[in-house]
Amino acid sequence: MASSKKFWIIILLLGYNVISKGQSKATFILSSRYFHPNGEGDTLNTLKMIDIYKPDRMDWMYLTNLTSIDSIKRKGLAFSLALNPQIPDSLNYTRKGRIINMYGERLVAPWMRSWHQKNGNWGCVNSNEFRELLYQKTVELIKTGADGVLFDDARLNDHALEWGGCFCENCMARFEVFLNAKNIYNFSKVTFINDILATRNGSRSNEDMNFRKMNFSLSNEFIQFQRESVVNFLKDWYSFVKEQSSVLLYANNGNCIWDDIYSNFDGGISEITPRNLTDSFFIGCKTKIAKLNKSQTFTLVSKSVYENVKFLIYSSIYEFPSILPWDVMVFGEKGNERFYGNPGDFNPVIKILHKGVLISKKKYEEVNVEEFRFKNDGVEYIIILSSEPNLNEQIYTNVYTGCKLIFTHPNYSILQNCK
Repeated sequence: MASSKKFWIIILLLGYNVISKGQSKATFILSSRYFHPNGEGDTLNTLKMIDIYKPDRMDWMYLTNLTSIDSIKRKGLAFSLALNPQIPDSLNYTRKGRIINMYGERLVAPWMRSWHQKNGNWGCVNSNEFRELLYQKTVELIKTGADGVLFDDARLNDHALEWGGCFCENCMARFEVFLNAKNIYNFSKVTFINDILATRNGSRSNEDMNFRKMNFSLSNEFIQFQRESVVNFLKDWYSFVKEQSSVLLYANNGNCIWDDIYSNFDGGISEITPRNLTDSFFIGCKTKIAKLNKSQTFTLVSKSVYENVKFLIYSSIYEFPSILPWDVMVFGEKGNERFYGNPGDFNPVIKILHKGVLISKKKYEEVNVEEFRFKNDGVEYIIILSSEPNLNEQIYTNVYTGCKLIFTHPNYSILQNCK
C-alpha cells in the first residue's frame, strides 16, 4: 500500500495545474423536447423530472398544449418554446411554400428521412405562404406566456444547399432579379438546371448534391442568393416579433457559431460534442458572445456519464447555462435518438455546482484524471473525474486523507472535508 500511495502522489504532483478559479454561476435547464408522457405506453414523465432535477428554467420544447404549459407555470418555471421549418400548412402536412429540388420534389433533411413525419418538408424563405405560417406560429407561441422562441434549423435554404437546394418558382423568380442586379441577364431556369445536371453524370440523388462542392455556371451566385435570402428573411421575422413582444429569440447554433445568419438572434442553444469540452472552446465562445452581446446555452451530444458530468462542470465554471442530460439528442447506431439520463448519476454534482465557488481545477494527463475543488455554503468539496472506470476510487483511496466520501460512481467521486 505504501508504494502504491507513493506512486499516485508522484503522478498527481506531476500533473498539478491550476487552470482557473472563481465564482461558478451555474444555470441548469430541462429540455423536455416533447412533453411526457406522450401517449399510451410512455413511461417518461416531464413533471417528475422537474421535481427531481429542480431546473432553473425550461427551453427547446415543442409544446402548444395549454394544459401542459400551465403545469409548467405552476412549477414556477420560465420557459421558451420551439418551432422549425416544418410548420404544417394543413392537417399536419407540409405541402405549400416548401423547398423544392430541381426535380420538383419537396425536400426532407437527411437526418429526418427515417422519422417518416407527416410534416417532414422544410419551408422556403422566398415563399410568402411559409412566411405567413411562421409569423402565425410565432404569435401562437408568444401567447402561451413563453419568454422566448427557439428557431430550430434556422439556416433554412442555406442549409438545403448541402442536400438538394431550392428551385421553387419563388426562388427562381427572385434569383433572376438577384442576377439582374449584378448585370447578369437572360436567366433561364431550364438552362441553369441543365448546367447543373451536366456535372452530375446522370445522378438524381440528393445525398451528394452539395452545391458548395460543385462547380457549374452561376454556382457562386446561387449560393450567395440563397444565403442572403435567409438572412433577410430572419431579419424581417426578428423585426416582426420585436414590434409586438419582448420575448427573446434563439437559434440552434451548433458549436457556438455566430455568423451572419445566427447574429439575427438574441441567443443560441448549441449542441456540442465531447471534443468541445476544453478550456479553449469555452473561453473562445465566452469571448465571442461578450463582443456580440449574445447569450449562449449548451447541450451535450453524448450518453456517457463521464462526458456529461464533465460537460456540466465545464459549463458551470465558464458560466454557460447547460441543458440537463434528459431528453437530449445523441447519435445512435441507426441515426439520431433521444437520451434520458438517470438523475441519480448527475444530481450529486449538480447540487455542488449550483451555488459552488470554484477554488481550483487540476488535470493529470498521465492518468486522464481531473480534480475540481469547489466551496459551497462554506464546505469544500473535491470532485475527482476520470474516463477510466474506477480509477477515481484508486486515487482518493491512495492520495487523499481525512476525507469524507459522500458520493461515488465508476467515473467520478465527491469528497468532503479533505485535509
